[in-house]
This record gives sequence, C-alpha cells and structure tokens, in this order.
Amino acid sequence: MADDFDQQALAPNPGVGPRLKAARESADLSLAQMADRTKIPARMLLLMEAGDFAALPARTYATGFTRTYAKALGLDADSYVAAVRQELGYGEPVDRYVPQAFEPGDPSRIPSARFAWLAALAALIVFAVGLFFWRSYYAPAASLPPLQPEPTATAAPPPVALPPAPLPTDVATDGATEEATAAAAPSATAQRRSAPRPARPA
Repeated sequence: MADDFDQQALAPNPGVGPRLKAARESADLSLAQMADRTKIPARMLLLMEAGDFAALPARTYATGFTRTYAKALGLDADSYVAAVRQELGYGEPVDRYVPQAFEPGDPSRIPSARFAWLAALAALIVFAVGLFFWRSYYAPAASLPPLQPEPTATAAPPPVALPPAPLPTDVATDGATEEATAAAAPSATAQRRSAPRPARPA
C-alpha cells in the first residue's frame, strides 16, 4: 500500500490540458461536439488539451477558454483556471532589468577633451550667430524711420506793403482826388510801355 502511494507521489502530475481531455472523453464527447457546445474553435481545443496554452492568442483567451471548457463538463472552473495561470506563470514575478554597477566605456571610444572643447566652441558660435540674426531681423528697432518725410517749413516771402486805399471824400475834395489819380495813371502806363518785350522765335 505504501508502495502505491510512493508511485502516485513520484508520477508526474498531468497538466490542465490532459485532465480536460480525460474529462471530455469520460463524458463521451467528441472534439467537434465540445467545440459546438463551447463555441470555441476545434483547433484551440486541441491546443488546450495538448497543454499548449502559450500558443493561444493571449493569456486572457487561455483562462477564458479553460473556464468555458470546465463549465461545459461540469467541473470546478476556478481550480482549472488557477492551474492554467500557474502553468502560464501568472504568479511568478516578471524579471525586470536591474542595471549593473557603472562600468567605464572603452577608452578608445570615449571622445577626447579636445573634441569636447571644440564641440562646445562650435555650439557657442552657432548660438551667437543665431542671436545676432534674431536681433537684426526679429527684434523691434529702437526708433523706426518715419513712413513719409516730414514737411519742412519754407520761408514765407516778405509781406508787400500795399498803398493805402483811397478814402471816399466828399464832393468838394473829389476833384482833387481825380487829379491825383490822373497824375498817377500816366506814370503806371509809362512803366508798362518801357518794359522790354520778349523776342519772337523765327
């Protein structure tokens, strides 16, 4: 009796897939009947019964299909789903990258100090040129030139003194005024006649 117990303990535990297959066969159901009952494609059922849950589209499909398969056979779905998760490694922590201690690089691949200084100088020159162009093109000028020239004040001609206008006088002095006007009129006419005339073109 103890010998049988040792044999069972040493026998490999069948995975979820073979147990599901054995339950289906004991229920006397074919693979096509099981596919019709669960609405799971037959090729997916074959993968599950072979224990190849990793070949299914995603872990969610593996657990969902297992739950549906177990319920269709009247089995405890939660225990089968837990076993599938364990097979897929749900409980195991995901290996994350842990950086190692800093290791200096190959000295031949590290740029020299001279190269670093030249690169810094080139960056400074590019910055200065960019700043110069930005200030000359985009910065507003201190004083903008006027759009139209301002009108300059021209010197006004000196005022011309006009002779005083004759005042109306009464009839007695009227004769004296006419004599003064007649005396002034011939002198104005004489001035006009004495002015040279322009020559006519031939």
